[in-house]
Amino acid sequence: MRWIIFFLLSITGTHAAEQIAIYSGDVHLNSRNGLVTSWGNLTRIHGAPRVWKVKTPGGVKEVVRFDGNSAVWQAVNAWGRIDGPRTIVMLARVRGEGVLCDGSTRSGADAIRVKADGSKWEVLKFTRPNGTLGGFIVGADVATQNGLKVDVAEIRVFRSVLSENELADVESSLRQRWGEPVDLPDSEQIQPWQPFAGLTTKMLRKNGDDGVHTYRIPGLATSKKGTLLAVFDLRHDNAGDLPGNIDVGLTRSTDDGETWSATQRVVDYDGSGVGDPCILVDRETGRIFVAALWSKGKRAWFGSGPGMTPEETGQFVIAHSDDDGVTWSKPVSITSQIKKPEWRLCFDGPGCGIQLRDGTLVIPAQFRDADGTPHSCFIASKDHGDTWTMSPPCDGPTSEAQIVETKGGMLISMRDESRSGQRKWQRWNGTKWSEPWLRLPDPVCQASLVRHSSGTLLFSNPADSKSRVRMTVRESRDDGETWSEGRVIDPRGSMYSCMSVMQDGRIAMVYEGAGGLHFAAFATEQANLAALSEGRFETTGKFGWWPARHAEKVAEPKKGVEVVFLGDSITQNWEKAGAKVWKEHFEPMKAANYGFGGDSTQHVLWRIDHGELDGLQPKVIVLHIGTNNARHGDFAPAQIAEGIGAVVQRLKTRFPKAKLLLHAIFPRGADAKDEMRVKCAAVNALLPKLADERVTVIDIGAALLQPDGTLTRDLAPDLLHLSEKGYDIWARELLPHLK
Repeated sequence: MRWIIFFLLSITGTHAAEQIAIYSGDVHLNSRNGLVTSWGNLTRIHGAPRVWKVKTPGGVKEVVRFDGNSAVWQAVNAWGRIDGPRTIVMLARVRGEGVLCDGSTRSGADAIRVKADGSKWEVLKFTRPNGTLGGFIVGADVATQNGLKVDVAEIRVFRSVLSENELADVESSLRQRWGEPVDLPDSEQIQPWQPFAGLTTKMLRKNGDDGVHTYRIPGLATSKKGTLLAVFDLRHDNAGDLPGNIDVGLTRSTDDGETWSATQRVVDYDGSGVGDPCILVDRETGRIFVAALWSKGKRAWFGSGPGMTPEETGQFVIAHSDDDGVTWSKPVSITSQIKKPEWRLCFDGPGCGIQLRDGTLVIPAQFRDADGTPHSCFIASKDHGDTWTMSPPCDGPTSEAQIVETKGGMLISMRDESRSGQRKWQRWNGTKWSEPWLRLPDPVCQASLVRHSSGTLLFSNPADSKSRVRMTVRESRDDGETWSEGRVIDPRGSMYSCMSVMQDGRIAMVYEGAGGLHFAAFATEQANLAALSEGRFETTGKFGWWPARHAEKVAEPKKGVEVVFLGDSITQNWEKAGAKVWKEHFEPMKAANYGFGGDSTQHVLWRIDHGELDGLQPKVIVLHIGTNNARHGDFAPAQIAEGIGAVVQRLKTRFPKAKLLLHAIFPRGADAKDEMRVKCAAVNALLPKLADERVTVIDIGAALLQPDGTLTRDLAPDLLHLSEKGYDIWARELLPHLK
């Protein structure tokens, strides 16, 4: 890395101005996968500042793009405090309003707020004749708040107030080096990460909610009934670990993470703290277990000693629920079953446990031996949790671990307390541990490890050897021998995480991120999102209307409806462009419209699964869906056809007496060469396979096209959505099948 600090830059004028720092995107910038890792001595990263490529007179160069939630900064000891006069000059393109730069200490704060529309690059000049600048932060203020969307090419900091001539020379120098930077197209930009299919994220618990200072240490499981259960520390007074005023909280979701219940306290010892939860589901009995560490007094990681009683050592406690997590038993200590008296501490590895194919329950665990060295391990129960036994220790020093079953044994992933900067792994063959090995970057942090029903292993952690940033999920299809490069769930600061496989095959995750606990849901690389149920969580913006329309349709009277139209905006627009035709032909048939603009197959599946059609007893269902799958998302024709097939199957199961009229996707685009037209035609070629005694596939494409295959704007004004004339043709083609 090359960077310049504490040097004299000769400037035309009456004297030499002391330039103490320069940050230039083409010289001093370090990055990984398109994300900034350091910029000169700005080595502390907040959020995900991104590398952005621009064309300049000197060729393609890199600048730093801040998104309003990111910043870079250095401590005051990097180039000292500036007490008194100073000048800061930047070449930047401001894309909004916020704090461009500040001191990195509260005593040396000097927030510079700017506002612009992002239309041009400008040389920004800021002078301060007095005051103090302590440290330096770019992209936000000292509290990393009031962030700014801005692209920054170069920064120069001077320990003096520059004259007009000096400022003019600095500006000339910057313009000569950078000119007017021109963005490279998106296709030539470095893509920081490739998200999983259908990735959605939302805040699960915000620090401060319900009077809880900090939410930490997540565990997650899917119950036998398909309920998601998230457990976590309720750190009431501050963010500190045990011992402290901490309880174990839980929240439940019966709709795949869309909504969550109020927080319950499921493990609570009045007057002392309990935390670091691990959750486990017995799929044979349905019982749900939550294990935790109870610290009576100061009997946590530090302060716990030899012995077995709560007054001597931290307690390994377990509570359980037999009603899907609604109510919970009082916790009991199993310390006497598993801990040796000379050990200083023994408790669970936070996250989740597993159940082996033979029914054995396994909870990852950890203990500190007589010398204080930590070791990962596990406890197991062959009688559904009545009694527990302890495994031999893993190689130390290791702590927080997670486990999956493999062919012939188990694989354990451990936090390496030797600070190697990597994850430590071992295999269990039923009697002993293998030799350990190090693999995958890890900043000494808890991580998550689960097996998908497809057989794929998934591993999540902050994917950095030093910093807890970039929550990443990797996949392994050879039982952990090799791992994918991974996909980023959240590029910002992140710590502990826990994953669980939902009933529909998607992955649910709870992780510690900015401001609290976040929930994420996504499909694996092997999953076809088009065939999975997915709702929309937006309440504002493009699809902000979507949840409200769904609620209206759920509440709509269902009695007497005999024909259901189901689909996307082309179906919904029977209410607009097709209203006259609908009133004439379909209203007398007691038809109801369940079309939603923008919907793909996965959204229709979600609406079916979430009560929209409940109470209906239609004779016929008219389905037209798939064109949005072709346009949005990287779906192959076979995947789209599979998604349509999933909708058909869901409808056949839900309405066993109804006939289904499945439309081939209507033609779109001006002519047969249109890319989307070609893709939809490939999907349509696969749909006849769905026909049976209850499903009729109807293709009215020829009726909507001219003899030469063109689609005219009098039938489809935007070459997709139909006009009244187009709806008249649709009705004419459909009515014989209905009658």
